[in-house]
Amino acid sequence: VALPCLRALDADTRMVALARDGSVGFVALKEAGVAAFAPRAMHASATRCDLLKVRLVASRDALRGGKTFAGLALSRDGAILYVTAANGVFAVRATGTVQTRAEKLTGEPACGLRDAHLRETAPQNGHLYVVGHPAADNAGMAVYRLGTKRGACALVAGDVTKHEDWRDGAGAAARFSRPHQMAAFRADELLLTDIDNRALRRITLADGRASTVPYDNNHLYTELWGGPQRHDHGQYVYPAPDNESATAAAA
Repeated sequence: VALPCLRALDADTRMVALARDGSVGFVALKEAGVAAFAPRAMHASATRCDLLKVRLVASRDALRGGKTFAGLALSRDGAILYVTAANGVFAVRATGTVQTRAEKLTGEPACGLRDAHLRETAPQNGHLYVVGHPAADNAGMAVYRLGTKRGACALVAGDVTKHEDWRDGAGAAARFSRPHQMAAFRADELLLTDIDNRALRRITLADGRASTVPYDNNHLYTELWGGPQRHDHGQYVYPAPDNESATAAAA
């Protein structure tokens, strides 16, 4: 979607979600709410706003006081769009029609955290999981499971009382550093982008255990960090390579 089509909405774009049949797409606008557009029209024209049918379908007012909208996720059946704001998770109909009121799925303050900074929601096994931290300073990162009763929220992995880090482990023993996007994986797992650590983390929901998806022979780590793996930034998957391996990886 070309920026001119969103400029009228004073948009700062975040995540995108698409209906499986391609009939409608959604984009989170940081301050304004959620806009819808016609994905198939992008093949005809990326600049014709009338063809793209860009429109604000869930405004900040409709999202009941939500602020700093970031994450978008569709339910398994595609009927519900989960919108993650810094202060809560909201549900709207994924129809692309304008809606005047959304349902808030978290309590206030969100997940019992004051000044929470939630980022993304993922549906899995009949539950909703949300990732975030208590405040905008990124201290204390965790993944939570929303309960069946509105406002119920349980910690799955991470520790909101500890500063960001990179540690594998179960429950509160796990550490993340500014986790961002999350998606359901297999039947009982979540994948999580741990962006400050340049890592992809996997969470097993049965025990809340976080593990790190291995890098490809240290090559990806070298590309992302500009050098061989170190031991001065948390707990890593691989031991530091020897000089010969480091030289080969750098090459």
